[in-house]
Amino acid sequence: ASVYRPASLTAQVVLGPTPRNAGQVFTVIMSVTNSGDLVAKSVLPSPLIQVGSGGAALLTPPAAAVDINPGSGQQFIWTYSAVGTGSLTLQGNATGTDAASFNAISSNSSVSNLLTVQAAAVLNISAIQAIPSNVGTGDLVTVTLRVENLGETSALDVSGTSLSTFGAASVTTPASGPT
Repeated sequence: ASVYRPASLTAQVVLGPTPRNAGQVFTVIMSVTNSGDLVAKSVLPSPLIQVGSGGAALLTPPAAAVDINPGSGQQFIWTYSAVGTGSLTLQGNATGTDAASFNAISSNSSVSNLLTVQAAAVLNISAIQAIPSNVGTGDLVTVTLRVENLGETSALDVSGTSLSTFGAASVTTPASGPT
């Protein structure tokens, strides 16, 4: 008589990309493998538990339960939106039924890699200065604008735009444009 090892599940949870800004989408993948000799029937991942100071809002859950053949695996995929700021992990496991004994089976509880949720770049004009401050028609004026990033994420490719005027004055930008 042949002896078969019952279905045996192993789970691994990975998320990314990281870091994310609040409001950005990230993906969570739970890879579940069956190292037993029998089919694991109706395998489903558990709801994922958030641990940490950051937050995540579920956008799409994984697909329905699947059967996993011996020596095979299945990926369950969620999409989340990052909310709040801080760091978090997601953890969960998978459950199913052994095809021969009909006993319930469960994988290990897997903890994902760390996700950092940051505040997006927030640009703030902290100073504007025109030199000289008193000019006549046709005089050149140098305008300096100081911009600070109050967010946690780098602000890339920041550039100025045309100046706006108030009152009767007009402004012409030299061909070199803002610097």
